[in-house]
Amino acid sequence: MGPADTDRRNQFNLMATAALHRWVNLGVSLALLSASRSISLPATTRTATEWRADRPAPVTRNTGLGPGSAVLDLRWNHEWRIRPKQKDKSPSLSLNVDAFNVFNRVNYANYMGAISSPFFGSPVSAQPARRMQMGVRVQF
Repeated sequence: MGPADTDRRNQFNLMATAALHRWVNLGVSLALLSASRSISLPATTRTATEWRADRPAPVTRNTGLGPGSAVLDLRWNHEWRIRPKQKDKSPSLSLNVDAFNVFNRVNYANYMGAISSPFFGSPVSAQPARRMQMGVRVQF
C-alpha cells in the first residue's frame, strides 16, 4: 500500500505572545514540517482478463518525498483606551499589523502524479507568498 498522502514524520508548532514594552505587544506563530509525500501513482489497471500493477516493482504508493515546510507569522498590536480612568469599561481603539510567511519561503503543496505528464514529480501548487495586513478595531 504505502504511506498516506498526509503522512509527515515530524512537525513542530509554536505559538507565543509577549508584551515587551507598552508599545510592543508581539505574537509569533512558527510551523516547521518535515517532508510530505509527493507522488501518488495509480495502483492497478484492470483489463478484461487480468489485474496488473502500473508501478515499477519497488515503487509503492507515495514513495517520493517533497521538501519540508517552514512558516513564520508575526503580529504587532497596540490598544488605546479612549477614557483611561474607566479602565476595562472604557471604549478602546486597537491597531494591528500582521505579516504572514515572513521569510517568503516557497512551501509547495501538491505534486503532479501522472506518469504521462511532462511535469511528473514537479510541484503544481504552493502556499501563499508573504502577505501583510493592517487592521483597526474600535470596541465600545
